[in-house]
Amino acid sequence: MLWLMTSLLNKLGRRRTWLYAVLAGIGTVAAAVLFSITQRVSLFTGFYWAVVTVTTVGYGDVVPKTAGGRLLAIGTMITVLPLVGATFADWAASLTSLHLRRMLGMHTLTSAHRPLVILGYTPLIPHVLPDLLTQHPSVILVAEVDTNQVPEHPGMHFIGGDPCNPHVLAKAQLDQAEQIVVVGPTDGDVLMTAIEAHHLRPKAPILAITHAAKAVAALKDIGINGIATQNLLGELIAQSVATPHAGELLQMLLTETDTELREVPVPKKWVGQPLSVARAQSPGLILGCVEQGTITLGLNQDPVLAESSMLLEVTARLAPEPGVPVA
Repeated sequence: MLWLMTSLLNKLGRRRTWLYAVLAGIGTVAAAVLFSITQRVSLFTGFYWAVVTVTTVGYGDVVPKTAGGRLLAIGTMITVLPLVGATFADWAASLTSLHLRRMLGMHTLTSAHRPLVILGYTPLIPHVLPDLLTQHPSVILVAEVDTNQVPEHPGMHFIGGDPCNPHVLAKAQLDQAEQIVVVGPTDGDVLMTAIEAHHLRPKAPILAITHAAKAVAALKDIGINGIATQNLLGELIAQSVATPHAGELLQMLLTETDTELREVPVPKKWVGQPLSVARAQSPGLILGCVEQGTITLGLNQDPVLAESSMLLEVTARLAPEPGVPVA
């Protein structure tokens, strides 16, 4: 309700400003025409006098010389001058409000898509944002950094402040987030931020990116998924040495334009069926299943799929319909 009232007031405010501007313009033109007629001067001189009068410049080089002209000047100053002042005052207030909202991290978030929310900041953020925006039309970054460090992209929204602060997190629309990603300079920062976000939105999907595996284990105990970058990078390098094409395969899975790696719910027809049945019937390539945060590849065992299970599958990327922009 508060959001609706604010939107209505904003719309009414914008209409009011334009109404003032239109009325001021009409009054200025009318004063110019009447001054030209009553003082027997050119229309250009009349317009010059009207603009100088309503802007309170008052050079004094063109002045009314008759009683009618003086009455016209009084009427113009009483009616048009306040309208011009109100117009510029509204514009100045809007610009000031916009500047303050940017300084305080209070950008208006208008995207119709469920946003990806990033809590925290690392130097990698500017490099990964373009890739994230190809998958998520709306990304919200909440970080206590200078605005100069935040890259500008369409669909990117920045909220300045400590991501551990509940008042700052309240602006981030965590309840509407498609995914919450937590990053930070240290594992301690990541843990604190992830716990605070989980406390505010227990059911929101959170992915915490840490440096060490111990932090991932601590987060998993409270129901938060995590990735240890040091372990991931080390294992990837080691596996690439042992299997030269492993790194290339992983890169293809993540970046190939013709295919996409997805995590999807189990269709009803496969609930209660072994993973092997889903693999045999799926048009794509099912890599494994996820149950209660644990991934099973189904090589040594054939798990039974539950309604709460998720499938990790590689499928052909559907071509966009004509006229529909690619996300």
